[in-house]
Amino acid sequence: MNSEIFAHCLGCQKPIAPAGELIFIPDRSGCYLGLRSCDSSTKNVFFEPNPKKKSLKICPHILKHICGAKIGNEVRLSGASAIYSLSRDECYLTGEMPSSRNSNWIQIQGRYPQIQLQGAKVHEPKISTKPPPEATVSPSDLSTPTLKRSKPRPFQTELYGFGIQSNSMLCVPTGCGKTLTSIMFITKMLRSNPKKNAVFVVHRIPLSCQQAAYIRAETDYEVIEVNSDKHLPKTLDKQCVLSITADCFLNHLQRGDVRMEDFCALVFDECHNGVGNHSYTKVMDYYNQIKTQNTKPRIMCLTASPAEGKKGVLETKAMIRSLCSTFDVNPIYPRQTRIEFESSIATSTKPQIYLIESNMHQALLNGIICTAIMQIIPECMKHHIMFADYQNVSILRSVQESYGLTPQEKENVDLTVRLYKITEIVDMFGTRRGKEELLKELGKIKNQQLKEDLQSEVNSIPSSSSQRIDFVLQKLRGFKEDKAMIFVRTKAAGKELYEVLRREVSYLEPEIIFGHSGEDGMRQGRQKSVLERFRLGKSKVLIATSVVEEGLDVPDCNLVIAFDGLASSKSMMQIRGRARRENSNFIMICKSEEQGKLFIEFLRREKYMKEALKQLAN
Repeated sequence: MNSEIFAHCLGCQKPIAPAGELIFIPDRSGCYLGLRSCDSSTKNVFFEPNPKKKSLKICPHILKHICGAKIGNEVRLSGASAIYSLSRDECYLTGEMPSSRNSNWIQIQGRYPQIQLQGAKVHEPKISTKPPPEATVSPSDLSTPTLKRSKPRPFQTELYGFGIQSNSMLCVPTGCGKTLTSIMFITKMLRSNPKKNAVFVVHRIPLSCQQAAYIRAETDYEVIEVNSDKHLPKTLDKQCVLSITADCFLNHLQRGDVRMEDFCALVFDECHNGVGNHSYTKVMDYYNQIKTQNTKPRIMCLTASPAEGKKGVLETKAMIRSLCSTFDVNPIYPRQTRIEFESSIATSTKPQIYLIESNMHQALLNGIICTAIMQIIPECMKHHIMFADYQNVSILRSVQESYGLTPQEKENVDLTVRLYKITEIVDMFGTRRGKEELLKELGKIKNQQLKEDLQSEVNSIPSSSSQRIDFVLQKLRGFKEDKAMIFVRTKAAGKELYEVLRREVSYLEPEIIFGHSGEDGMRQGRQKSVLERFRLGKSKVLIATSVVEEGLDVPDCNLVIAFDGLASSKSMMQIRGRARRENSNFIMICKSEEQGKLFIEFLRREKYMKEALKQLAN
């Protein structure tokens, strides 16, 4: 059996060594996959001295495949013998899809009992006890299932009817009940396939919790949340719906905990994310591997923004076709109920674009920041500055290692990044806040004369708030309706705005929500608490980053403001979908005529997408 399993080189996909010459070695972060010995006579490898002098003591040699590709290292740890470790980035095992590899060998170790785990006995391969997969039955009765809480609208019923008959991509705006339609679809497929389960795949942890709660509220099926915090039970004793993040679903498929054929219904939420190397596309690899077509689950994909063609309807149609091909679906759009559907979304708020440029004092202060940057940045890196702004300046940190900088020069690079981010504060919040932050950073400059000159120039600039802040406060002070949302592009900008609103319009009980990444990320429990306060009306204003753009269930708002620009037309469509109440306002603030033109271009792309969808669905 051992001869049937090999480690392979990812570059040439040829064997490195058979299973009998491999070993899994546990460590704190997971495990290594290593060669049992350095004798390369029976393996397709050879050793070369490590060219990196700094790591010679730990890694004296690198491992190369006979094709010339680097595939690993000889690792020497204190008090331990050498480990001949194969790189997870450059190697894979027989039976794995190279494009669907996990980040650590530990995630597949259990699937390869032929390879000994250090400190454990060699086990014989497990014989699967699962019965052969059954065929997925298409419902013969297309009647709409009754839900516990909601009554679907006519266009939702029509879309459900399309989806129950073939793999489909449901493309309707935010707030038009895509999730409800998918729950009807799941319910019908489960009733027709009593021995199979359903799976609702999402791309973020908060969505797995939210969609699980929604499915529980509408059906009597057991719903199991699965994400990095909540694990899949060892056995699924009764018919259920998994609400699971894509990464977790992929891991369980790779480990063999579940089979794609175990499910009769497969829903992808926010499916427009399924491009490139996204986990959605890797999950679909398992779907495409199924040889018996009638055992595959029925697929329904959900999105409000499947594509954003820049050149016209034809390009947009091609992009939508490509997305549909990834998920083996066809786009669906209301036909018999189209008039009712389009009239229901015709009241969607038209965006109002406001040009609010920086005033003279903000421009002068940002000029001082640029002067400071050009004085402290290492000469060899000045060409990076020409194209940087506070959205992408962090690239300086990632490229600095290639320049062989001194410790002082590295400190200056970090200071440059922080100074650039102050220009964001100046643009959005005015010279008062900008000067506070800038004077703190200028105090860290080693050149005393330069520091004093810059501090003097900064102190000569009058302190004031920004026109952008004044505009937002004006809108909120006259705000008498239920709810307002303000979208920001960065966590830092959101926190600054939150402090301003707490100080100036505290009676509106402003709240802020952002993602959980980073050391200062917001925990899921806190996110849920903030959304619940906003939903109940205890908070009238919610400041949000892109974490709320897609999927999260937020109440309809009367006022939505894009505070500091938009990343794409998809972002615009997602944000705009939050302003769903009658007579609501959607405001886009731009800082320049160029940004205003970009907003208009986003609106044009939205029209391309709508027309492309109608043509493809017909």
